[in-house]
Amino acid sequence: MAANTIYSFFWREFCDWYVELAKIQLSEGGQRRDNTAAVLTRTMDSALRLLHPFMPFITEEIWQHLHRSSIMISAYPSVEAPWVDEGAERQMDSVMDIIKGIRSIRSELNISPGQEADAHLKVSDEGLIGLLKDHLVYVKRLAWVGNMVVGADVRRPEMSAILVIPEGEIYLPLQGVIDIEKEKDLLEKRLKVIHDEVNRIKNKLSNKDFIEKAPEEIVLKEQGKYKEMMEQKERIEASLSWLKR
Repeated sequence: MAANTIYSFFWREFCDWYVELAKIQLSEGGQRRDNTAAVLTRTMDSALRLLHPFMPFITEEIWQHLHRSSIMISAYPSVEAPWVDEGAERQMDSVMDIIKGIRSIRSELNISPGQEADAHLKVSDEGLIGLLKDHLVYVKRLAWVGNMVVGADVRRPEMSAILVIPEGEIYLPLQGVIDIEKEKDLLEKRLKVIHDEVNRIKNKLSNKDFIEKAPEEIVLKEQGKYKEMMEQKERIEASLSWLKR
């Protein structure tokens, strides 16, 4: 549990998100750049010490490129309560969810990462609207968005993909962005592959011998894979339905 928690923080939060967000701040210069560099350094330092009991050799190697002493005689990190800001974490979770939502639409419709697409966000929460406007540069950079419109009265543009989220709806206008017929063909091919995989796993899980004789972790892995495939299948079917209309 400890290893998974540290992995999740270091890889999914620090590397996947903060390092990418920090690149924008580092390009600005001045005090903001210095503050961001300090946070990056402090977080990397603490992360290496957190990871050391689980990955002793690589953390020692990296540490000695940064310090003259051994990581083995460094203090293990402890929680510094004043640095915990649950409100800021909730705000960033909201921003990250919007970015992931836009990325999800782009991925399902095979929109190239190098190609910008406009995004229209219909949300009624005034606090979220203000938050997104304040963090517009991050959403645009990390979700490859060109122009972005946010508001409570945003209307769905013609020829646009839609994703319903807890806070509202995300629309991506597709006119001139994708070739509709080509995307339909690609999605239908992907759907067939996923359909075959779903049936394979379903047959496996309905096999009494497999359930009784296979190790529990293998059964759970197959069940998780089945759930993931079903979610992909539903998303592709929804995209295909929209494209056909």
